Amino acid sequence: MSSGPVARIVAMENVIVFTCYFGTSHFPKLPEAFITMDQTFLHKQKPEDDPTVLRGQRLDLEARCAEQELRKALHKEKEAAMREDKLTVVPFLKSNDVQRSRAEQQAKEERKRINELERQRCTLVHELTALRLRKARLDRSVQQHAVFAAYVKKVSQSVEQEPAQLMHSFGTLMHCANRLLQIMQHNLDCAQKARSEYALHHQQAADVILRGNNALGALQRDLDNVQSIRMNMEAQWSHILDTAAKKTLELGTIKMASLNLSQFVHNSKSGYPPVGQEDTVKQLEQVKTFITYSTDVLLAVKKTQEALKPRLPNEKEAKATV
Repeated sequence: MSSGPVARIVAMENVIVFTCYFGTSHFPKLPEAFITMDQTFLHKQKPEDDPTVLRGQRLDLEARCAEQELRKALHKEKEAAMREDKLTVVPFLKSNDVQRSRAEQQAKEERKRINELERQRCTLVHELTALRLRKARLDRSVQQHAVFAAYVKKVSQSVEQEPAQLMHSFGTLMHCANRLLQIMQHNLDCAQKARSEYALHHQQAADVILRGNNALGALQRDLDNVQSIRMNMEAQWSHILDTAAKKTLELGTIKMASLNLSQFVHNSKSGYPPVGQEDTVKQLEQVKTFITYSTDVLLAVKKTQEALKPRLPNEKEAKATV
C-alpha cells in the first residue's frame, strides 16, 4: 500500500470522527471531496493491459475496503463512546462551574470574614495594650499609696477608738483639709489678682515713663534749639560789641576833631565864646557858623576883587578899532 492512499484514508477517518462528534453542519462536503480525489487517483493509476497488476490492485482494494469497514466500525464505536462521554461530561462541567462559582463566593465571604477578624484583632491588640498600660499605672499608684494604707492600718490598731469615732475624726480632718484648701485657693486667687494689678500698674508706670521720656526728648530738642538761638544771639551780640567799639572809636575821633575845630575857631579871634569840651553839638554848630561866615566873607572878597579888576576890551571891539 502506497503512502498517498494511506494518508487519504487517515484524513477521511479524522473527518469522520470530527463529523460524528460535532455534527455534519460544520463540514458537510469533505467526505465526497475525498472520495472524488480517491477515484481520480485510482483512475490515473489504472493499468492498461497487465492482469497481474489488475489482480494485485483488486486484492489491495479488497484489503483496503475490509480495513475501511473495520475502521468504520471502530469509528462508530468511538462515536458512540464520545456521545456517551459528552452526555456525562456536560452535566459534570455544569456542576463543576456551579461548584466553582459557589467556592469563589465562599472564598470571597471567607476573605471578608478574615479581614474583619483581622481588624477586630488589631483593635483588640490596641485595647489590650492600653489596658496593660493602665494596669501598670494603677499598679504604680497602688505601690505609691501602699504606705498610706499601712499607716492607716497601723493608726487604727494603735488607737483604741471605735470605728464610728474614727470616721467622725476622719470627717473632721477632711473638713479641715477642705477648709485649708479653700483658704489656699483664696490666697492663690488674691496672689493672682495682686499679680494682675502689679502687671497693670507696671504697664501704667511704663506708659508714664515712656510719656516722660517723650516729653524729655521734646524738651531736649527745645533746649538744643534755644542753645542754637543763644549761640546765634551771642554771635550777633559780639558783632554788635565790635560795631559799638568801632563806632565809639569813630565818635571819639569825631569829638577830638570837633574839639580841635572849636579851639581853632576860638583862637581865630573871631569873637566866638569858648564852648565846653564835652558839648560836641555846640562845637559843631560854632564850627558850622564859622564856616558859613568865612564862606560869605570869601564870596564878598571875590566879588570886590572882580569889581576892582580893570576892564579889558573885547575881541570884537579890538577888531573894529583896527
